[in-house]
Amino acid sequence: MSWLGHLRRLGCSIFNKTLVRFIISRTLITFNAQMLTTVVGYELYELTYSALWLGLAGFVQFIPRLLFIFLAGTLADTRGRQKIIACTQFVILITCLLLAVTTKLACITPIVCLFFVFCYGSAYSIQAPSTVSILPTLVEPSRFAKATAFVTSVLQFVTIAGPAVGGLLYVFGPEIVYLLISISSGATIFLVLSLEVRKTTAEAISNRPESPLAGFRYIRSSPDILGALTLDMFAVLFGGVTALLPVFAKDVLNADSIAFGFLRAAPAVGALLTSAILAKFPLKRHIGKKMFLAVVVFAVAIIFFALSRNILVSIVLLTISGAADIVSVVIRSTFVQLKTPDEVRGRVSAVNMIFIGASNQLGEFESGIVASGFGALPGVAVGAVPATVFGGICTLVVTGVWYCKFRDLRELDKI
Repeated sequence: MSWLGHLRRLGCSIFNKTLVRFIISRTLITFNAQMLTTVVGYELYELTYSALWLGLAGFVQFIPRLLFIFLAGTLADTRGRQKIIACTQFVILITCLLLAVTTKLACITPIVCLFFVFCYGSAYSIQAPSTVSILPTLVEPSRFAKATAFVTSVLQFVTIAGPAVGGLLYVFGPEIVYLLISISSGATIFLVLSLEVRKTTAEAISNRPESPLAGFRYIRSSPDILGALTLDMFAVLFGGVTALLPVFAKDVLNADSIAFGFLRAAPAVGALLTSAILAKFPLKRHIGKKMFLAVVVFAVAIIFFALSRNILVSIVLLTISGAADIVSVVIRSTFVQLKTPDEVRGRVSAVNMIFIGASNQLGEFESGIVASGFGALPGVAVGAVPATVFGGICTLVVTGVWYCKFRDLRELDKI
């Protein structure tokens, strides 16, 4: 029996050669991103010993999301998603080769490093809508939910393993990691170009000047999609706690760096386990209400995490928050991708990337500002605690308002 037959025998009936190739390529893309971010951060800190430069590196990666939002979505819908992914992966390949050479020759400087980070971020931002929107053209709609859950579970594992592998390989020199990423990008190009994409009934879109705005217009005209995207954005914006985890580990839980590592990994572990379960047993009915319930569980877990003073309890609560969050993510991703017509799917995905990126980046900024504000109040020892409770309560309020406002989303029964 072939390896593909073994996968199907394990209950993975959704698999075919094209889907497996896509999963491998998505895994390589995400794994490379995690390793590169980790290794560039290490190298940049060794060059500057400044947290400001690390912040600049994150900001430089976010800038391309804003610059290329219209271009990336339009290209995904008009120029062929396989070609877009292959071309951007080639840019990443060249970028990492140059990083390897400049590092090996000791020509690397903080400015040069940020330039390469910008190049990588630009390529990644342009390819992202194509990478996300190509999956519905690889599997039948009836199997899309399972495929999404499985891909999500794999990517969650990579999110955990990527930084660890990058950190371990760094001892052999950052140039070795950059070279491996280049080789991996070459393999990704081969895999993506070998995908067999299903024909769609989408009509060719016009080249009118306003066509890049089609993603915004479609989202605005679809209240259920708008509700799903904004609910997720505000949940992460207010309820995100990642930026404050070092404060909780050191000042609230009195834990060491090893315990901090467990805290940092806990949400991803919860997400990994839950997405694996959803891949085997996808949600079938009352999808809308289950998504709202998942956000409520996420917010409650974050509030109790803020109040916890036991490291094991805190880890469990963060694991629960990650599990609840991934339920919302899988439902939203499946629903939005399947409902969106193929001719605008890339541009809608590009807008979604901005929602996700803005919520993550601004969420960390919001957490820091609010925690600093609470910390300045008399009688407040650690501002992160009331800030996180406040964020969880805000998430619950937003969920309640959205539940009443977006009736179509609330009553969504099947995907």
